[in-house]
Amino acid sequence: MRLTRRAALGGGFAAALRLQARAAEDYTLEATPLGYNGASPGPLLRGAVGRRLHVRLVNGRAEPTSLYWPGLSGGFPGLGGATLAPGERRDFDFAPATPGFHLYAPYGPQSAAGLFGAIVIDEAAPPVVDFDAAVVFFGANSASWRVNGGTGPLKLTAPPGGRVRLRLANASPDFALALKASGATVHIVAIDGRPSELFEPRGGEFPICPSGRFELMFDLTEAVVELSLGDRTAVRIEPQGARVADKPAIAALPADASLPQEIALERALRVSVAISGSADRGYAINGVGGAGWPEKPLFSCKHGAPVSLTLVNKTDAAQTLRLEGHSARLLHALDDGWDPYWRDAMLIAPGKTLHAAFVADAPGKWPLASASPGARAKGLKAWFQVL
Repeated sequence: MRLTRRAALGGGFAAALRLQARAAEDYTLEATPLGYNGASPGPLLRGAVGRRLHVRLVNGRAEPTSLYWPGLSGGFPGLGGATLAPGERRDFDFAPATPGFHLYAPYGPQSAAGLFGAIVIDEAAPPVVDFDAAVVFFGANSASWRVNGGTGPLKLTAPPGGRVRLRLANASPDFALALKASGATVHIVAIDGRPSELFEPRGGEFPICPSGRFELMFDLTEAVVELSLGDRTAVRIEPQGARVADKPAIAALPADASLPQEIALERALRVSVAISGSADRGYAINGVGGAGWPEKPLFSCKHGAPVSLTLVNKTDAAQTLRLEGHSARLLHALDDGWDPYWRDAMLIAPGKTLHAAFVADAPGKWPLASASPGARAKGLKAWFQVL
């Protein structure tokens, strides 16, 4: 059978930096004890499809570091990529082929020490909006979260009647955000850096798992729009200035041509992934744990092969697995449908099973591992190879 499109409602949220156009796309990031360029989150990076993006990484810390660009470029620290010793520098040059909103960070324990930031790759022809901002959340639990480095609420302004695009990211290693929007009808337009089918989250509520990203669009009326975490306001957007002209109805972003229209499940490689253990005893995937990467891949497949994953969480805590280098559709458990978006971060509730499918279109060695550096260090990691 071939996977069909059957829409389902879902959603997500996270933090905010005002996006400014740049004449040049050259950046320097210095890893310091306080974060990139002395701040956490680090500077917002911005590029565009097909345009060269250059980033120089300088290691100003006392221990090795690395830098990984999920969704943007190959090479993976720990599986073929190299780390930087203290005082070293490295240049990254690439021309992104697809638009998206991503988090950059080391792939190791350093990512829990404030080293993270957001990067936006604009579409070749971005939709017309009046206000565009990125918001990054970070926190160890529901009481300690910060938004764009502050305690919140993050206060933003946009013109009355203006169209707003919010890009929200959860940089927390273990804390899932449960946000709710009020004051406007919000539309989800992208998840985890990939365009989604246009839909409204039920009741304005949407959770964002660790490392997850959601992009929202809405039209600001005369009312204040708020995004709340529990009983606390996280983001507050107030109308200010002259009213702008009405625009056509919000439309879905153009589909990502690099993603498949269909996934041939009838010939997919079927892989079962069982997560076991605990934070105290250590974790394992399919019985294999330990501090280092497993010697053997979880699976190997040919380039272009469809893969079906059955992810079973046998632990007593929610677990988020990241599918590096690829994006997957979450499958409905009782029929042949899929959710109307792509994911590279998959949240699995305690004792539950999640089904996902993707096409292995990126050759190389790629992790399927926890979004939490701490859980990865305790064994919650595996890798697969695309030949």
